Formats: sequence, C-alpha cells, structure tokens
Amino acid sequence: MITCLIGYLDAMGMSMLNGKSWETIAKTIPGFRPFKFNKFVYCGLREVCDESKQQVADCGADVIWGNPEKKVDFAAELLKQLKKRDYSPALVHLDLDVLDESVGKVNGYESAGGLHEDDLMKSMELVPLNATPKSLTVCSFNPNTEDGDKVATIGVRAVVQFMTSLLKSGALKNE
Repeated sequence: MITCLIGYLDAMGMSMLNGKSWETIAKTIPGFRPFKFNKFVYCGLREVCDESKQQVADCGADVIWGNPEKKVDFAAELLKQLKKRDYSPALVHLDLDVLDESVGKVNGYESAGGLHEDDLMKSMELVPLNATPKSLTVCSFNPNTEDGDKVATIGVRAVVQFMTSLLKSGALKNE
C-alpha cells in the first residue's frame, strides 16, 4: 500500500486496485481480483514523499519520474517500458495534474517536472499502439482554476489522441 503522511489520496485507488487497502469492500465487487503492480507504469510521477517513493520501488511498479531539473523525454521512456513487457489489459488513468506547472493551473497540485502538452499527446498515442486498453479514466482536474479552459482543451485533445490511436491500432472500428 502506498501511504504518505501528507494525505496523498490519489494513491488510494491504486492501492485498492492492488488489493492493499479496503480489502473487505473490494471483495464485495463481483469478479474483483487484485492487479499486481509489476504491470503498472507511472509516467510523470513526482512530488511524492520519500516513504511513497520507496513503496513504489518496493512494489515493483515501473516509473518514469518527472524531473524539475531537466526535461524528460516521457514518450521515449514510456515506449521503452511498453516494449519491455506486456501491459495488456491496460487500465489507463490520466491525472491531468501530471502536466507540468508551466502548462497551467490544473487543480492546485501541479508541480515542476511534469509532462508538457506534446509529451501527453505522444504518450496517449503510444499506449493503444503497444498495449490493449481496457479502460480510460481522466481525473484530477478543477475546471474552476484560472486555466480551466486551457487544461480542459488539453484533456479533450489527449482523449481524442487516445481514441485516434485506438482506431489506428484496430481496437476500435470507424463505421
């Protein structure tokens, strides 16, 4: 379970999916089986406490860490990870606050070292071409921020990029 004294609630969903928290409630979900973290890729993770960083390392999840000191080629690193092993079925979870703080105000939790708009578009294109997505979740966005329209437009473009890539991969049919 990923925990942190600062109350990092975004990790709770991943912890539940992994079967490490809310076990009793999770068992009431028909067909629920915990996912192993060795099939998880975090792209753009940053600004987490040392305890959470260690827990991510210990559980075996692959991470493409954001870096406020130097630009990361997120798409190239993601492609390397996707080529290493089969991540299908892929549960794609896009927290819009993965965007670098220079892109705009997302929800008040943005920070330096994240993905820029072009990084996000390339990454959203790569996933369906290299894994079979089972779901797409888009979250961690407050439209009432000063950059709400800008971030919403980026989010919509990312979803369109993902769907276009699904069409290109043959997973969806354009009829």
